Amino acid sequence: MSRKGGHTALESNTKGFVITTIPTSGLSDITNPVDGMMVYDTTAKCLKIYTVDESLPVNTGWKCFKTPACP
Repeated sequence: MSRKGGHTALESNTKGFVITTIPTSGLSDITNPVDGMMVYDTTAKCLKIYTVDESLPVNTGWKCFKTPACP
């Protein structure tokens, strides 16, 4: 499977994965984030996903994903 800008693709029906953890202050150290990149922000205590909004570039950036999901 090939994904534009992806570095690693993990696929499994029986295993999980551990996501990178980083404080809010460390997000600026990610010099070339790509659309869909995920980190767990230890300061904000949320999963953050980098989103690109080409129609309104001011909306591009790291967004907290806090919506509960169904079990």
